[in-house]
Amino acid sequence: MKKILLIDDSDTYTWCLQKYLQHRGYPVKTACTLKEARAAIQEEMPLVVCCDLDLPDGTAMELFHTLRRVAGMFQMKNPPVRLLPFFILTENNDLAIFYMAVQDDCLRKNPFDFQINEVINDDTVPKVPLTPTQENELLDFMQNDPVYAKYYDEVVILLETGLRISELCGLTPADLNFEKRFVNVDHQLLRSTEDGYYIEAPKTESGFRQVPMSAAAYEAFERVLKKRRDGRCIEVDGYKDFLFLNRDGLPKTAVNYDAMFKCLAKKYNKCHKEPLPDVMTPHTMRHTFCTRMANAGMNPKALQYIMGHANIVMTLNYYAHATFHSAQEEMERLQAKAKTTAEAKPEPAAESAEETKAA
Repeated sequence: MKKILLIDDSDTYTWCLQKYLQHRGYPVKTACTLKEARAAIQEEMPLVVCCDLDLPDGTAMELFHTLRRVAGMFQMKNPPVRLLPFFILTENNDLAIFYMAVQDDCLRKNPFDFQINEVINDDTVPKVPLTPTQENELLDFMQNDPVYAKYYDEVVILLETGLRISELCGLTPADLNFEKRFVNVDHQLLRSTEDGYYIEAPKTESGFRQVPMSAAAYEAFERVLKKRRDGRCIEVDGYKDFLFLNRDGLPKTAVNYDAMFKCLAKKYNKCHKEPLPDVMTPHTMRHTFCTRMANAGMNPKALQYIMGHANIVMTLNYYAHATFHSAQEEMERLQAKAKTTAEAKPEPAAESAEETKAA
């Protein structure tokens, strides 16, 4: 039975699509580069090609034109190549193109016409933000701990800006505007075992933003610059002088912080009655920031902008956590505000005796 050839360089995305398709009874073969895709097609002609628009060694259009050119060379001698359905996947059209393919009789059945929860059980541990008490106690603990004091400013910055950890790692002095008090976010620093360090732009236009500095973030950045030591002269895709370096003088990446937060939580929990959330990662700080701002009454669109979300649903439903206690505090705040407004409202002036007599 011919297979669906799925070409994408995202392991997570590919795994999910492969899982969905196989659940529907479609055999799947995967590739993550154009080179692998060409080899797979030469080995066995697929039923359908689903190719991500941008790949590490080229684009889906290059593969499409190659197949079309081959079909033209063979003309009618090789009809399977000429009639091979070819879908180009982008961030927004993955499901829509399959629907249109069915409507146009390119496919008999839409392989994505099902509920995701029918395929994969959600067994992930819920991501929980820090409570205000936990946040204050964690910072106090770090500030006075001989091991974790050196990470204090980095955690403060994460809690005060809501930056993604890869965005924090990519920061350089040029990204800090102390005069206007904002952090310019237009890139992120990542590292892989295959490619080493590399710079990547935000995934959407919303990721390009200027994040305001709170007073605490401003002071933390000042301390970081003051204590910053010279590291190795390393330049990554045109960027250098990264703010946060590891013990070897190289830029820190997400894996450094993941390990730090795991050990930090373990040590903190040993001496505190209320433990930190089970999932304690740099992203917990981002969740905490968003939840704190939402509970404080920040305009949702302003919060969406700071978080760099393309869709406000992500900001409100996924990051801004609501609990009974936060709802109760919000009710009490609104009641107190209404009471204060009522007390401040001036009472009608009493009529004087002369005005009453005149009336």
